[in-house]
Amino acid sequence: MVPWLYSWFISALLITICSGKLDPDIQIVLDTYKQLPECVFNFTQINSKTIKHLPQNCYKIYGVLKFNEKTDLSFVQLKEAFQNFTRIVGGIHFNNTNLTSLSIFTPSPKKGYLELYCGAYGFYVENNKYLRDGNLIANTRMFPFPGINDDVDSCNVTVRNNPKLDMENLCDQEELAPWTDTRTNIQFIRGNVDIQNSNIYNLSFLGNWDRWKVRANKTRVLNIQDCLQMTRFMMPVSKIKIENMIENGTLLANIEHVHPNFCVTVEEIIHLFELDVVFENIHAKFCEEMGDVGELAVCLFTSMKDLPDNCQGILGNLKIESGDEEHFPKLRNLQYLFGSLIVNNTQLKDLNQLNNLEYIAALFESTPVVQIIGNKELKHVTIPSLRNVVARDFNAKIENNHPDSRKFEQDGTCKLVGKFGLDERWYENSVWINDYECDEWIEYVDSGTRGTIVIFVILMVLGNVL
Repeated sequence: MVPWLYSWFISALLITICSGKLDPDIQIVLDTYKQLPECVFNFTQINSKTIKHLPQNCYKIYGVLKFNEKTDLSFVQLKEAFQNFTRIVGGIHFNNTNLTSLSIFTPSPKKGYLELYCGAYGFYVENNKYLRDGNLIANTRMFPFPGINDDVDSCNVTVRNNPKLDMENLCDQEELAPWTDTRTNIQFIRGNVDIQNSNIYNLSFLGNWDRWKVRANKTRVLNIQDCLQMTRFMMPVSKIKIENMIENGTLLANIEHVHPNFCVTVEEIIHLFELDVVFENIHAKFCEEMGDVGELAVCLFTSMKDLPDNCQGILGNLKIESGDEEHFPKLRNLQYLFGSLIVNNTQLKDLNQLNNLEYIAALFESTPVVQIIGNKELKHVTIPSLRNVVARDFNAKIENNHPDSRKFEQDGTCKLVGKFGLDERWYENSVWINDYECDEWIEYVDSGTRGTIVIFVILMVLGNVL
């Protein structure tokens, strides 16, 4: 560059900066970083006119680069224009573009990646309906400020509403590990969901999630802990299909130390059962609204006498007491019990009318999950189809029944539950009976996996989000 022209360029640049006419986003960048004036890009909009003003003889750009519907340049033109820049100080925003690939920047030959100092603005990829190639994301290292290279959380990072963007292969790379709280349109999660010490109220931000791939055996795939403002679940369990890479693996879940009013709907519990996760703890109660249970006939329990005879689900503690024997056949179609099972002081000889009972969710406080006491004729204390139990209190009280009913304690096996299902895989379900662990292995029925992979992440939410 001719010396006088170079001096004119620097002077004009300084006058522009000092006049306060810069875009506010650029001004924030310049106020944040110690910039080289000759490497400042004074425009935010990238198009055929502004691109002519890109800094010359610089390997870095100070500014905010916005690619959108006004960007009238092809991918080839953009790649040629940015080929010498290996560091961006400020931010990048791809929004509503026609691009199919983001790889318009060339990673540094020495470092192998694009450096982005994004503490003053961030990195955004939003609403790009044709976007398929997201390799730029994996080939970018994000730092908030020079010299603070380990605090990526100080950058705002958003990747969302890019329906054709497939990040499955990208998320296998270690480079994306710091992006644990990236906001997206998540549809596919690989790995465990761990939410601790967060101020979230519910999981509605995962509303697009429909496929979940884990590698777990007796491992918590879902852990929600110490979220004291969380009052609702609202995880899209109705559409999630889960796949475990470990055959026969047990999937554990835990929800504890949340808001005292935290509740789940009957609909949510039903779909949690379908995911075949085993809860270690669930500090929850039932919400007042039931949710959408489809055609499942769910009855509110008041008494055996008033109970309809077509109930597939019962909400409330099911109490079968002396005098209720004639009404016991009403339970022959029962599959779901949303409450505890109480059988006290009856003349029943067996529990065969409960042969179709598969699931118990006992979320009412201070109530054992099962209580079978004082049934002198009851020889067979079995619920052969029981597959899963969700409870605040996993203790069961079974005592003072017919002497033959005690054999489950003497031979070391649990006769409360039996084997059920068609699949060769099994999972563990533990209920404590009179302080003895009922540790029965029950067959696991695979619900299958379907869905389109859109984004592939390990989700961990720690601290404040949203």
